[in-house]
Amino acid sequence: MASQHGAEYKLLPDIPLEIQFLILDQLSTGRRRIANLTPLAPTCLAWAGHIQSLLFRDITLNYSNTDAFLSLLRGNARLGEYVLIISLPGGATVILNPDIIYLLPNVHTFRITSHSFASLLGSHRRWVTVRVLSLRFCILSTAENLWAFIDLFPGLESLECGGWLYNLDDTSAAASDVARTAPTLHLKRLVLESSKNHSPQFISRQLAARDIAVDSLSVTLAAEEDRDASPCNVLLSRIGPTLQVLTVTELPEELEPIIPLDISNCTALRHLTLHLRCNNPMHMNTPLTSFIHQISTAPLTTLTLEIILAASSPLELQWEDVDAILTAYAFRDLENVTVRVKSAAKSFSTFGELTRHLQNRMAGLQQRGLLQVECGEL
Repeated sequence: MASQHGAEYKLLPDIPLEIQFLILDQLSTGRRRIANLTPLAPTCLAWAGHIQSLLFRDITLNYSNTDAFLSLLRGNARLGEYVLIISLPGGATVILNPDIIYLLPNVHTFRITSHSFASLLGSHRRWVTVRVLSLRFCILSTAENLWAFIDLFPGLESLECGGWLYNLDDTSAAASDVARTAPTLHLKRLVLESSKNHSPQFISRQLAARDIAVDSLSVTLAAEEDRDASPCNVLLSRIGPTLQVLTVTELPEELEPIIPLDISNCTALRHLTLHLRCNNPMHMNTPLTSFIHQISTAPLTTLTLEIILAASSPLELQWEDVDAILTAYAFRDLENVTVRVKSAAKSFSTFGELTRHLQNRMAGLQQRGLLQVECGEL
């Protein structure tokens, strides 16, 4: 094609096709991905094929589109090969029958919200490609249904659990027998997340009853039930000797622990992240130093402290005690300590000045070149 000035006009940029695809990938996120990508599809066949794969990569099924979507796949099986992520929100009436598993042979992430496991158990065929399973606000009628469902995914590497609505019969003898006789579960990543009114503690009990190994664990404590962390402690005692990465978000200040979280069994821990939230720093000093003392036998290399102070100054925390513990011989493998502090208090004129002050109070870590301090405003 020539312009009015006789120069050749190129519709496509003169860059490798792989780079063009990377640019298109940036347009495929967010709610406007269809509006962003669809007008570009007629540009060329290469773009059309790549855009088609992007549009089908992450699919949400609901009560209004499920039948039409499955019908589309039956007529064009190639489209099903593009689907990598399936989300099943509340209201969708999809049962895991052999048909949908055949039609979606490359799915690696399955997200489910507000469903009963009994309603999902429609197949004895296992979905071997799924690596990530996210369960939010699901209904557990029996522990047997939980394990029957999870065992549909023999290649599972990451399990995310949060916001359970209710559970029944999770402490029965039958439930314990099912957990004990189930195959060994080895997860690269496990997430147990509480919301304000919903705790996954009973999932901790079920996991602890099973032969399980976990490489990375993230625990969020936020519900009233989480004041007693006994179920989670039992799980940590089982997986602790091989656990490599741990992220803990502690209870908010208004929920005082009855039985606190115990991470002393995490003897192989290499990376620890602590999220601590409170109004009064004096209430944080003991939990902070206690957590660090508990893992003094672990070969810890990376420690991240994320501290949120809603109404007080970070100067009130006992940073010298933290410094003394972490510079002791027990933590000789440490390579990096990151301290992130967010505070509403105006203790210093600039965050740079506050950062320098905290560095001075943790002089041992600073002198060894291990300390990184980041300060911000709530």
